[in-house]
Amino acid sequence: MDKADNRLQCSDEKKSKIKMTKQATSLRRQHQVCKVYECKIVEKRLNNKQREELKMLFVEGKWFYNHVLSMKKNGIKLRDINTTSIKEVKHFDKDGNEVVSQLHHLSS
Repeated sequence: MDKADNRLQCSDEKKSKIKMTKQATSLRRQHQVCKVYECKIVEKRLNNKQREELKMLFVEGKWFYNHVLSMKKNGIKLRDINTTSIKEVKHFDKDGNEVVSQLHHLSS
C-alpha cells in the first residue's frame, strides 16, 4: 500500500516541471498546422513515364527519410538539418553496398 501512495505524491518541484513542459508543448503546437491531402490515382490511366515518375517519387522519398534519420543518428539535431539543401542522399542497394544518388523526382 505504501508503494501506491508514493506514486500518487509528487514534489512541488516535479509538479512545476511537468506544468512548464505542458505549457511549452501547447505553445509549440499552436503554430503547427496539420494538413492531409488525399488524391486518387487511377493507375490504369497512367502512361509508362507517369508510372515511373510516381514510383521514383516514393522511392526517393524513402531514401530522403532514411538519409535524414542517419544524419540524426550521427548526432545532428533535426532542427539543425536544412532539408531544402539536400540534393543527394546515401542509401544502400540490394547487396548492401552504399550508393550516393541525386534527387531528381523529389522537389524541395
